[in-house]
This record gives sequence, C-alpha cells and structure tokens, in this order.
Amino acid sequence: MKQQPILKAFINAFNGMKYFFLHERNGKIQLCIAATVVVLAIGLGVSTTDWMA
Repeated sequence: MKQQPILKAFINAFNGMKYFFLHERNGKIQLCIAATVVVLAIGLGVSTTDWMA
C-alpha cells in the first residue's frame, strides 16, 4: 500500500471526525458533553494546571 502525503491524511482524519459529529448519535452526545464540560470549567474558573491533571 502506498503512503499518502501527511496533509491528505489529516484532511481525511478531519473529514471522518466531521462525519462522526454530524451523523452519528454518539458523536452528537460526546460533542454536547465536551462543550458542557468546557463551559462549566470556564464558568467555575478551573485553572490551566487543573485541566492538565
């Protein structure tokens, strides 16, 4: 199998993530939960070091 250029590989990966979040039920659920966590963390003032832990 021939290797594809790195840029094309990243484009394919992002297209796959886009499809997952737009068309799959679990993708929509994960996206909503991730957005909720980020909003709550910003609202509660979670520090950068706490994010890394």
